[in-house]
Amino acid sequence: MAESDDAQYSLPTPIDIWGYGAVIGLLYSVDVQTPEEVRIDADGMHVRHLGGNWWWSLTFMSGGRAVVVGGDVDFSETMDYDVDLLAGAPEWFPHEWFDRVGDMAGFLYWWDGTSWDRVPYPPGFTADGENLHRAADIIHMLSEDSESELSEDSEVALGELTEHVAARSLDATTLQTLLGRIGPESIASGEYKLSPAERAAALHIAELAGLLARSTLPEL
Repeated sequence: MAESDDAQYSLPTPIDIWGYGAVIGLLYSVDVQTPEEVRIDADGMHVRHLGGNWWWSLTFMSGGRAVVVGGDVDFSETMDYDVDLLAGAPEWFPHEWFDRVGDMAGFLYWWDGTSWDRVPYPPGFTADGENLHRAADIIHMLSEDSESELSEDSEVALGELTEHVAARSLDATTLQTLLGRIGPESIASGEYKLSPAERAAALHIAELAGLLARSTLPEL
């Protein structure tokens, strides 16, 4: 069991992290400029900074469990300390999954259904590069920053989209309507008309992310 340190374990819940990433992915699909892009596949959700500074991957497992791994080129001191992130990992931890996504990892956390845990860090350590609040900050900035290029209605629509994603209550019509009200952030007013490719990309992300009726969250 890792040492008790509330500051180290103030990560959002796995479903909250997943929702933040899903919103960013949906915005990216209709060309709303964000500093992150999102990919979802059978291994889970993969988010990377377009400038190459940080990345993280999250996946769910049976029994309400989850794992997240990532890194930050500037703030993952665990790589400098040569920390074995797998030391003390639980019996159920998916080592093959880590082998596929863990190259240059700076942090690794596992969720047992109720709380996060990780390997203890050495004395003198200050930061592992964990930045899983960042996507939520981006959404907040877009929806509530008065200097955002989004129109007032687009900001409202983004808030509604975030609520639907959190509740996993989207359908194809609602998704298209909300994204049409948001559109690229260069659109100051009016409704953005999604292209067939954008519509298909958004629906594909929503389906993979388990946000539509009869869709499920991917599990290992």
